[in-house]
Amino acid sequence: MDEVSSLVKDSLTFYRHHIGAISRIILPCIIPLNLLYALAGVYSDDLNQQFWLTSTVGLIVYPLYQGALIAYMASVISGDPLTRGQCYGVALNYWRPLFLLSVLVSLALMTGLFLFILPGFYIMARLAFSEFYCVLNKQAPFTALEASWNATKGIEWRILLGGVTLLLITLLPVWLIENLFALLALEHVIITFIISVFESLLWVTLTVFAYRVFCLNQAVNK
Repeated sequence: MDEVSSLVKDSLTFYRHHIGAISRIILPCIIPLNLLYALAGVYSDDLNQQFWLTSTVGLIVYPLYQGALIAYMASVISGDPLTRGQCYGVALNYWRPLFLLSVLVSLALMTGLFLFILPGFYIMARLAFSEFYCVLNKQAPFTALEASWNATKGIEWRILLGGVTLLLITLLPVWLIENLFALLALEHVIITFIISVFESLLWVTLTVFAYRVFCLNQAVNK
């Protein structure tokens, strides 16, 4: 438990120190993406159409900002931070394998969640390193999935506990505020958009935490 607390603290410290650079990297993708999500609910009553539109666009855009974020974190840890343009350059080079990896991970998570909630979270923890193997170790999607599954054996509950802790610290207050707005009938497309952008920024803490555990695991296994 103490080790998980230390990892969570390290992750939040990194996030706080680099929130400016992180924001500059992901906001150019997150803002238009969340604007699309907000407007889709206003201009379309077809929930099925909304789901497929937002899911497809999300899967296309996600590898771009996630790849850039991973490149940035790795460069900071190595002591030679990349510029935003350089981070996007790395992301573009790995967009195709990251896209395929995102689709595979999404399918695996949905399968786990359809069975029960716990298997979904378990699969999420076991595949938490796959994006790092893909971008940083230049591994193909299926190889990255296998590498992550093997590397997280025995530490999956540590990853889960840390992830849940971060959710409670960062995102739970936002969700409570969002529900409060709904109860007070203050829902509006602009409010929805602002909250969704803020949530997207906070979700980054999970990636930071996963990378912190990944680096620790790599050091231990050297």
